[in-house]
Amino acid sequence: MRFGAGLVLAAAGCGGLLALHHEAVAARAAGTENISFAPKPAPKSQTFPGTCNVKDGAAADSRPDPAWVSASYDNDHCAAPVLPARLDGQRASRDAIMAYVAAEKRYDAGADAFQRCIEQFVGARNQTISPALAIIENHRILASRAAKEKLSAQVAQAVTAFNAFGSDCPD
Repeated sequence: MRFGAGLVLAAAGCGGLLALHHEAVAARAAGTENISFAPKPAPKSQTFPGTCNVKDGAAADSRPDPAWVSASYDNDHCAAPVLPARLDGQRASRDAIMAYVAAEKRYDAGADAFQRCIEQFVGARNQTISPALAIIENHRILASRAAKEKLSAQVAQAVTAFNAFGSDCPD
């Protein structure tokens, strides 16, 4: 008796699959091949928050890197400097803008030292470095370079905003 019930369920399942197959064939003939029962994905504009624009539409990305990128890794004793806090040029004073520019210069020097430290660590290990460690250390250098560029764009944006809106200079 159980075998008969299982056979009926299997036949019903196959019938449902055949119906779906016939539906897909009919859709293909009608020119609507891509049928999906999954919900539509959200538009990409809702996936990520917007970034601030800099001159000529370039983006000033302000997302932080993961903590492991800047911390010492595998006892290399190399730690990246901390990015200075972002400054709103429209509301900043001249002294604050000047301090922000100086902070960028200090950060750049610290980032260069961080990159040299990693290069020396990898060079000292010579042939004994694993491919995984080489990839991680390379990523840390690339992330440091990207952070320098990000900070440079943020400083340029703040200075431009200060010059356009925040300065006390008469028109």
